[in-house]
Amino acid sequence: MVRYLISLCLFTSLWGNPFRHIYLTWQDDTSHTMTINAHSLKETGPISIYYDDVSHSGNRETYKLHVTVDGDPFLSGEAQRWIYHAKLSDLEEGKVYYFIIGNEEIGFSEENRFRTIPLESPYFRFVEGGDFEITEEARLIAKQAARCDPMAIFLGGDYPRGVLSLDNYANWDTWLDIYIENMVTSDGCLIPMVMAIGNNDVFGSYDQTPSQAPFFYTYFKQKGGQGYFSLNFGREITLIVLDSGHTASYDGQQLQFLKQILQENASRPIKFAMYHVPIYPTLHFKEPNLPYEAMTYFLSLTGQSSLIPRLISDQSRNGELFWVPLFDQFKLTCAFEHHDQTLKRTKLLKQGKEDPDGTLYLGDGGWGPEIRYPPLQSYFETYFAKTVGYISFFWLIDVTKEGIRYLAIDKDGHPIDQFFQPLPK
Repeated sequence: MVRYLISLCLFTSLWGNPFRHIYLTWQDDTSHTMTINAHSLKETGPISIYYDDVSHSGNRETYKLHVTVDGDPFLSGEAQRWIYHAKLSDLEEGKVYYFIIGNEEIGFSEENRFRTIPLESPYFRFVEGGDFEITEEARLIAKQAARCDPMAIFLGGDYPRGVLSLDNYANWDTWLDIYIENMVTSDGCLIPMVMAIGNNDVFGSYDQTPSQAPFFYTYFKQKGGQGYFSLNFGREITLIVLDSGHTASYDGQQLQFLKQILQENASRPIKFAMYHVPIYPTLHFKEPNLPYEAMTYFLSLTGQSSLIPRLISDQSRNGELFWVPLFDQFKLTCAFEHHDQTLKRTKLLKQGKEDPDGTLYLGDGGWGPEIRYPPLQSYFETYFAKTVGYISFFWLIDVTKEGIRYLAIDKDGHPIDQFFQPLPK
């Protein structure tokens, strides 16, 4: 199935289009900038981006604005491509823009469009998920997510499985094809993505440098050029993206960054965090204990011993040690967690205990992964409000003046779980 998807996506993407991929991220202000990322399969020299707040149906001579950017070579041989990142600035908030990209040598793309984030709005809508792999279920979830017409998508790491070296570039191509084909709003806008890094995105999984995550850092131009950064949405929402020990440690510079961002945005009523490895895992354990021993015994009896080495998570323990005190101090609204590939909603937690002023932890990644697990921890821990295993889903997040509604939706569009979080008075 995966090989078929790769061949099909390659054929459809190349037919009549000078670019292999075109997609959106942010390097800066979400209301006044947008970054266009594009791949060409051959050296094309500088390309131009023509854009305007009205459609010109691809006639580049009538667009009001344009920028020109150079590309960077990536990969080699038959896999060679040039990667372009164009940051459009001085845009108006909450407005649709139309654009084409290309040059005289290779021609120009079809006209695409995007919408900047408003500063003021009766509601903000986002989609959130993780462990988004190359499966038919992942494609179906993408279709359901796009039907919700989100302003942006937050993705929590682990994208195509099986990327162990640069030779596995075709997996990323297929992943991008699935995303680009499906993640379009009902009025034709491309949906920008905000991406956290996961263990499957790094050669070596943990305790590596950015050079060991070449696809993630080359393909997706995001703020700061590292695995942790923050973006604001409107005047009241801050999203903090963190690196759960993959190319940055939990302490040190990343911890100082986290503290600084939380201090600077302390007055914002909504503060989200997103990272890959959960602090409150549904599958893993932070340390050996009696429930851990019971579970290893059960797995041995049921022929699932291969799961045992994966049960202990040093990263979950580090998140609890270094990040949770800051989450508690600055009253983080919600943390989006992934990696364990189950549906999870905790109670509102402070210092690991239920507290009405605590943080909600949602997870745990389930955007159509190849492998899904039972929520082992829910049999023992009391901080879970909801756990569901063996299911593919995403979170729909609606922010209004009254509060935040979190709705878990499966691949068929059915709601699985929901929670309403009032805004602090």
